Amino acid sequence: MDHPKNMTCAFFLAANSKDGFVSFFDRAMTEMPGRDTYLVKSGPGCGKATAIGRLAGGLYAGGLREDIYCSSDPHSLDGVILHGPDAAILDGTAPHITEPALPGAEGDYIALSAFRDVPGLRQARPALRLLNAGIKDCYARAYSLLTAVNSIESLIAGEAAQALPPDRLEKRARGVAGREIPKKGGVGRLCLRLIDGVTPEGCLRLYDSLTGHGERVYDICSDCGLTPRFLEPLRDAALAAGHTVYACLDPIDPGRLLHLWLPELSLAFVTSDRRGRWAGPVYRRIRLDSCLDSAGTRESRRRTRRLSAQAQSLLDEAVSCIARAHALHDRMEAIYHPHVDFAAVTAQTDAALARIRAALQA
Repeated sequence: MDHPKNMTCAFFLAANSKDGFVSFFDRAMTEMPGRDTYLVKSGPGCGKATAIGRLAGGLYAGGLREDIYCSSDPHSLDGVILHGPDAAILDGTAPHITEPALPGAEGDYIALSAFRDVPGLRQARPALRLLNAGIKDCYARAYSLLTAVNSIESLIAGEAAQALPPDRLEKRARGVAGREIPKKGGVGRLCLRLIDGVTPEGCLRLYDSLTGHGERVYDICSDCGLTPRFLEPLRDAALAAGHTVYACLDPIDPGRLLHLWLPELSLAFVTSDRRGRWAGPVYRRIRLDSCLDSAGTRESRRRTRRLSAQAQSLLDEAVSCIARAHALHDRMEAIYHPHVDFAAVTAQTDAALARIRAALQA
């Protein structure tokens, strides 16, 4: 990717969604041909996140660095994607189990599981099983609630679409594309990411990942779910023009597009809706809901407010379930910690760093 700035961005690469846990780890491994991907394998509480950060810090040589955070624990690293050198270090364990396509030739495994006290952990099996069952139950409840949230939001978007003049948003998007997206040549590249996450701390939206580097920001406002219809033509135009496109998805429904980042053009399109409002400097603000036909708008807005309040209540309960799961996971990690030789884990990580440096320089 032709983007000389040294910068660090924070993304999610998986989501707690209406479809359960959805991961884009495999997609990230294949989006750049030839990228070396190193997968850290171990159990809970065994130092994976620390190892990932240590490896990334030792390899980073400038350019773009993508820090990938866990949607179920937004303070924990799930991976780092480096564009200098072009390499990725990812957590390859459940729930986003991932494997390298060509281990040894194009990335490899980094196993940290050998440094656990297995006999001691076997004695803790009853407590671990109970905690694991509780975690699964919490997530099952959360996913059912997110399914209900999505159903309500789909009703709102469907009614808005019926009040939208044909092709209004698509024409407007094509006009913006003609002004802002010059033809570069070559084949564009699509990177699927998330800056939104349904987390134990609520619904997070990491706007700074797309807008903290001097970008011109288009603030796309819609409380009726119209944003994807405006952003999809822009995404397609940027790819056709040969640009790298970061398409950031809705964590509740990962089939919906919420934000776009075109780093080569220092251009971002961010959504402002009931889950989050962009509060920074704006290059252009586009209010999509103003495109709706005025007939019946007052009653439609009343229904939208009622439905949105119901969706928010369900979403709050889903967050509570995920927070309970996170608390149980913390207790599981507390059982593991005394049975891990962290000095050996650090030594193994440093040895892996030396091997990766040699491989990348070969």
